[in-house]
Amino acid sequence: MANSGVFNIDDINFLKDNQQYPSLGQLELIQTQVASSVTYLDFLNIKEDIYNVHFVTFNDIQWGTADTFKSRLSDDGGATFESTNNYYSAQVYGNTANQFGGSARNPTSEFDRILQNQANLSHNGYIYLYNLGDSEKYSFMTQHTINWGSGHMQFKFGSQTYNVASRINAIRFYTNNYAWTGSISLYGIRFS
Repeated sequence: MANSGVFNIDDINFLKDNQQYPSLGQLELIQTQVASSVTYLDFLNIKEDIYNVHFVTFNDIQWGTADTFKSRLSDDGGATFESTNNYYSAQVYGNTANQFGGSARNPTSEFDRILQNQANLSHNGYIYLYNLGDSEKYSFMTQHTINWGSGHMQFKFGSQTYNVASRINAIRFYTNNYAWTGSISLYGIRFS
């Protein structure tokens, strides 16, 4: 009997159960890195030719002295990371003490204040990155992060952009001055 190339529902369910049937929006892990007293981590193979949208998670990021967690993009495989004033950001924040505010950094030399300030506390969250592999579009980031600080749970969300149309193929996450620990996972979103 010839294979017609058409799946029946049982075939599809079997393939889904065994994670062999791709679906729209499916997360595919590219790389997880664990930081142990470092000032930066580089992701040099982001598969920008496959994924239009990337998803990054931050788990238990901590540093011993108040600092700011940032990111820079590279279009030369990580040989250099773009530090020109072509990044723009707008963020809002709030905490359980009913304090709210916002900030804008325009222009700045990196994706700024992804995680911020609190020492010896766990920072967690995620970001989405858009258009990294498209040389004709700007790269965008949206973020949602949370930490415990000054006796209160705090959240931050916002958007940032790198206003240069360039094919981005590497990402650096870093702090200004102090070593940190934790883990970062980079995913691609299938068929995005």
